[in-house]
Amino acid sequence: MKFKHLVTSGCSFSSNEGTHWPHYLASSLGLQLHNRGMPSAGNYWISSSAIYQTQLLLDSGVDPKEIFVCIMWTDFFRQDVFIDPRTESYKNLLNFKDSTPNPINFFNSEPNVVNRQSTMEEDGYLIGGAWAPFKNSNISNFKKKLLQFFSYQSLIIQSYEHMLRMQWYCQSKNISLINQLHKASYWKLENGKVTVDNTYRNIAHLHKMINFDNWVLWNNVEGLYEYAKFNDLKFLQDNEHPDSTSHKHYVDNFLIDRLRQFIN
Repeated sequence: MKFKHLVTSGCSFSSNEGTHWPHYLASSLGLQLHNRGMPSAGNYWISSSAIYQTQLLLDSGVDPKEIFVCIMWTDFFRQDVFIDPRTESYKNLLNFKDSTPNPINFFNSEPNVVNRQSTMEEDGYLIGGAWAPFKNSNISNFKKKLLQFFSYQSLIIQSYEHMLRMQWYCQSKNISLINQLHKASYWKLENGKVTVDNTYRNIAHLHKMINFDNWVLWNNVEGLYEYAKFNDLKFLQDNEHPDSTSHKHYVDNFLIDRLRQFIN
């Protein structure tokens, strides 16, 4: 096998507890894992962290042909915002520590571990959706107000641009890339392609630029969540997140087989 390094990123479905698909995939393929998945992360964090981690490998002298990037994209409603303590509203927004690690920054940790929370004086990404269980009401209110400024179309545009940024980066570096979805119900999919109604004129040109040949989707249109539901696999108590045995089942009985054309 030509690959030696596996770079992954995603939301809670791709987290760093050692019980999720990135760890089982790396173990099955015998690759060194560099996972930047983060609970509650949006597609901004996913693309940014994966590009950062891949570039670290390149800068250390790793041959791009030895790097395999595998992304699991999340829903498009999550608005990751990069915030800086030099702005006036920063300390008012983060007036006390939240159980959700905010802000986070990949500069603060190594891969394969849960990113530590930044200090009140550090910049980073404010992750989490509008309905995430923030204990800090300032963050909850900010996220809900922020979402009011974005239409369905504008949210799709942002996610498509993050996907294309990942695609173009890997193409420019001659690095192999595979894309997945954590949960397809957030998207409208047709013929195995992530799409939306054509009435959204600002999306069509972006959709045409995405290379769907390197997308791996369960049942051609679905993600890990739907795979676990279809196969009657175990979920955590929230009935939203597949448990560790389900992640392993997904890798052993679906993902590995679909990746053979890319890894051999």
